[in-house]
Amino acid sequence: MTNGPSCSSTLSDCRPKYKFKRLDNAKASIAPGYSFRYPVYYVVNGLKYRQLVKAYGIRFQIIVSGTAGKFSIVPLFLNIGSGIALLGISTVLCDLLVLYIVKKRKYYKDNKYELVEDEEALFAPTGEGGRKNLQYDKIKD
Repeated sequence: MTNGPSCSSTLSDCRPKYKFKRLDNAKASIAPGYSFRYPVYYVVNGLKYRQLVKAYGIRFQIIVSGTAGKFSIVPLFLNIGSGIALLGISTVLCDLLVLYIVKKRKYYKDNKYELVEDEEALFAPTGEGGRKNLQYDKIKD
């Protein structure tokens, strides 16, 4: 017997479908159905005994399978947050790889960071209100 429901959001929506099939060979000449022999060993008063048991009858094998899903906002935000965190970690790992392991690391170090030697050259007073504007030097092409 196989049970395979397909549910959308609640268990009340589930409509299981049952299928039945025989596990044995129906055309067997000896004994169709569930039939086999097995030994049982036991000891009584120090003597060992063996009893052969013949088991036969109907055997039910029940398999339950299916798909179900329910939307929840909490796992959605957890997955989004985990993805953002992994993206942040990957940029750090790529920077470490390029800056310290790759053969042309000097080229990347020179072009990744721009060192400013004169801090006062960055800040120039404006004509109005004595406020200062930030002026950037041109970056090398």
